[in-house]
Amino acid sequence: MRSYLSLTKTFLAAVGMSKGQDKKRKILIICLSLFAGLFIMLPACFIAFLIMGMMTFSLMRSGSQAMGIELMLHIISIFTIIFGINVILNEFYFSNDIQFVLPWPVRASKLVAAKYTAAFFVENVMQILLVASCIAGFGMASRMSGIHWLYSLLGVLTLPLLPMAYCGILSILVMGFTRFIKNKDTMQRFSLSVIVLLLLAFVLGVGSLKELNVNNIIEAMVSGNFSFFKVMDVLFPNVHFFVKFFNEGDFLALLGYILVSLGAIAVMLALSEVLYFKGVIGLSSGSSKKELEGTSFLLAKSKEHSQVAAYLKKEILILFRTPTFFTHCILANFIWPLFVFAAYQLGIQTMTVADIFPKMRYYPQGADPINITFLKEAYTSGSIRVHLAILFGVICLSLIVSSMNSISSSAISREGKHFSFMKYIPMSYEKQWGTKLLVGIFFPALSFYLIFWPACIWFGIPLVNILFYTLISMVCILLPALTGISIDANQPKLIWDDELNALRENYNNFFSMSVAIGFAALLCITGYCLSKYLYVGITAIAWILFTLVIFLDLLFFLLAKKTVTKNIETQEEA
Repeated sequence: MRSYLSLTKTFLAAVGMSKGQDKKRKILIICLSLFAGLFIMLPACFIAFLIMGMMTFSLMRSGSQAMGIELMLHIISIFTIIFGINVILNEFYFSNDIQFVLPWPVRASKLVAAKYTAAFFVENVMQILLVASCIAGFGMASRMSGIHWLYSLLGVLTLPLLPMAYCGILSILVMGFTRFIKNKDTMQRFSLSVIVLLLLAFVLGVGSLKELNVNNIIEAMVSGNFSFFKVMDVLFPNVHFFVKFFNEGDFLALLGYILVSLGAIAVMLALSEVLYFKGVIGLSSGSSKKELEGTSFLLAKSKEHSQVAAYLKKEILILFRTPTFFTHCILANFIWPLFVFAAYQLGIQTMTVADIFPKMRYYPQGADPINITFLKEAYTSGSIRVHLAILFGVICLSLIVSSMNSISSSAISREGKHFSFMKYIPMSYEKQWGTKLLVGIFFPALSFYLIFWPACIWFGIPLVNILFYTLISMVCILLPALTGISIDANQPKLIWDDELNALRENYNNFFSMSVAIGFAALLCITGYCLSKYLYVGITAIAWILFTLVIFLDLLFFLLAKKTVTKNIETQEEA
């Protein structure tokens, strides 16, 4: 037991962020953590709470309110597997500590148990909060008693155990019986291929869901014809047992919940005793092939470029040639349009206020359904609300899309043990981080305009307005790029054993997104107050917000120019 706890503590320390080098940086990290909690974790939890509460109210009429919380927990479990399989596979087989711990006199099951525990704690903080928010929404809507609130704490803390154990079992079986994945690069390419295939399947399949909406789902759940539950109750029986326990106080269900979760972990540990060492010995954490070329060949292939062009090429090639960086930094920019397309296909184009709030008894007199045709007509007629909604949408999407891709917020962290390269090449720090900034602007802008311009043309927005929206979106995209690289330069995560930890365990990505959401909230609230209380016209509001964003860009550019260079100079090498 002592060796298990020591191993777990060591593995947890290996994936954490490094501590601030001075008092100012520590204070900044604390402030950013509070900001992240306020603008990311709190809104996400509130949305989960609100959705769960509304679904519970809708299902209470038929006495099936527990089905709503069960549905949400099944969905959360699915996403735990989707995001956890790559993490578990990497932690079990391709972390750099493997070569050091294998010679130790430690059983395979104990080593796997420690790695599983470390991955569980690191990866499930946000999920635990979402589960707690869903239970809170259900409990408030169903007026759950105090003792049942206490029962729910068990699932809040332990619900991810089963899906994470599934990831461990799958990883051990794949690596134990096949040698298809022989090194980290192959694993990352395989994961990327799976993600791309899932996205393609998502896009192709969502077209058949045009008639699906919330009311249809609720009717299917109440009638017992919702086949999703039949499949999920087999895959995740722990969810059904947990809901039955904390909702009804059934202690037999509690026993079933414990046995299922511990049983899956026991299977994982038993398999590890037989297959783990067989799968892990002989693996490589580096590239699958290394080509060593002569000096004459390298000179023949080399071409002279300007400093900025050469550094820009280096940054882009690293992002595209490293599967993890490509997935999280490049591909992430082009995923969000799929969710917009899905929302449209799922019936939002014909959604009314009554669909969203079925219990609402009063609707504004003469109000038409909220659909695309109605919005087009309202925009053409000069409705300030629709104009404001589009303006706010452009601002929010530009800010959030630019911050969610990790390009700028991991610009320095991606250097890792090669950070000294930045200090010794004959290129100023200003040019280096400026080039990284260009990359952080280009890809978010490309993904945004690929969907934004066709959408504007289809919506019938005049060319003058499209040009203005393009201009304000560009200055909005610049803002998270500046804040992201400033945050990362303040406390980069240079010590990481693989590219995945450089991004997933890098809180700077989280901080940067929270700041972007904070700016989006500030701009939207400012615009709303100008319209609601000062009766300012839409054109004046647009120019005021544009001027405010430019001011913020200049402010953070001057701040970055002063602090980023200084932080790079004083940063200790990994």
